Amino acid sequence: MNFNAVPANLKKLMYLRGYSMQQIACMASMSERTMYKRFERPGDFTLEELSGLSKHLKVTFEQLLTA
Repeated sequence: MNFNAVPANLKKLMYLRGYSMQQIACMASMSERTMYKRFERPGDFTLEELSGLSKHLKVTFEQLLTA
């Protein structure tokens, strides 16, 4: 599974909805530092983290993955 589009999609959602990196990290049940690492290496995102993000952001899992 290719997660390369996830950081760009999350940045877009953060901007549109006014979320900070800390808030996004909390939604994924991780520290802000870990979220920054995931942005650098999107392949390290777990399905559980992405599922939590899609649930909290009210987008489909596929919307996080598509470019």
